[in-house]
Amino acid sequence: MRKLFTIVIIFFFSVQGFTQSFTDVDFDTTGKAVIKVFSNFHADLSDCSSECDFKNTAFELKRAYLGYNHNFNDKLSGQVIFDVGLYEESGRYGAFLKIASLSWKPVKDLKINGGMISPKMFKTQERFWGYRYFYKTFPDEYRFGPSADLGITAEYKFNKFISADFGILNGEGYKNVVLNYGDFKQSLGVTITPIKDLTLRLYYDNMNNRDTNLVEDQKQIQNTFISFIGYKFKDIFRIGGEYNYQKQHENMKGEDLFGYSFYGTYIFSEKIEVFGRVDLLNSNKLEEEIENWNYKKDGTGFLVGFQYNPIKEVKLALNYRNWQYDKPNEAKTITPKSFIYVSLEFMF
Repeated sequence: MRKLFTIVIIFFFSVQGFTQSFTDVDFDTTGKAVIKVFSNFHADLSDCSSECDFKNTAFELKRAYLGYNHNFNDKLSGQVIFDVGLYEESGRYGAFLKIASLSWKPVKDLKINGGMISPKMFKTQERFWGYRYFYKTFPDEYRFGPSADLGITAEYKFNKFISADFGILNGEGYKNVVLNYGDFKQSLGVTITPIKDLTLRLYYDNMNNRDTNLVEDQKQIQNTFISFIGYKFKDIFRIGGEYNYQKQHENMKGEDLFGYSFYGTYIFSEKIEVFGRVDLLNSNKLEEEIENWNYKKDGTGFLVGFQYNPIKEVKLALNYRNWQYDKPNEAKTITPKSFIYVSLEFMF
């Protein structure tokens, strides 16, 4: 009942505001195309001669975003973006509607987004990390939540130190938009900037699963907690760290997923910067089990490299990646992964 009441209140004020926003006849509408492409060449350096038939070395065009942004007036804007991605299982490309949203600013410090939107789970970390085109942030990479979803979010800036955001979302992501059982993901985030170059963020969400086709152990409440701290020193360097904890991952009883991510960048010039990152992914051990439930994926990874930005619209990065699996109770461990990548992003 409280969820329904919240939605009705937001809708009521939105309608009232829209009637005022559409009367802005002095604003010249503007728009621009969104075209962004992620590509790479990677070489597999893993020592897998005894456990695999081939090494994963290839040219790859991983993703292309195609869309359009439009400003109706100074308070209302819209965006449509299609995600054309590569399916590794089939080796073919497929297209999804990634973003189809309206953003409305009824007053200076309040922004409301609705439709197929980007949730606020890891947007702060993603902007701070800055290398989305070749490696996702921790909660995105390890599937703590989708990067786009159907729903509504509201962001409010109380002052120059504190802002907050609230969201009600389907929770299934942009590739699965059918909501059959009335489950919603509810999120709340708080961002604090106590001084100019320091950012602190706390985030929480929860999601039910009432799918009647599932057994009770698959219908638990999933809770996500994320904390982030980042510091930028002028245009010289930035360092950040985050802790992510998801209780009952994908609504499975007792299966928790958690870990840390630390990253930093040193900027030599407008065109060249070096970066590094360490991820630690772990899971808990279920009752009467020998291994952690996610032991085949748990581990520690690190990434180092440098980026060259010849012009504003083009980025090139040479980066090395290594992943060490955690299997402390088995004599035979999974072979570590080791890759070198040349990654490319271009946009226009």
